[in-house]
Amino acid sequence: MTRILRLWFIADIAKLMEMAKTSTGETIHSVTADTLQETQKYRDFKDAGASGIGECKISSIILPLMADHVLREANYFIRLLSSHTTSP
Repeated sequence: MTRILRLWFIADIAKLMEMAKTSTGETIHSVTADTLQETQKYRDFKDAGASGIGECKISSIILPLMADHVLREANYFIRLLSSHTTSP
C-alpha cells in the first residue's frame, strides 16, 4: 500500500513539474492552482497519518513530533501557494 501511494505522489509531482516547465505567463496561475490542490490532498494524507500515529492507531518508526513537523511543512507550503494564487 505504501509503495502504491509513493508512486501516486511521484506521478503527480512529475506531472506538475512538466506543467510548470511548459507554462507561460498566462498559464502559470493555473499551474499554481493545480499545485495548491495537490498539496492540499497531501496535507490531508499527512494529517491522517499524524493523527493516527499520535493516537497510536498506526504503528510507526517515526515519532509523533516528526509526523507533526511534516504536517506543518505542508501547511506552510499551502500558505505560500495561497498567497500566489490570490495575487494579481
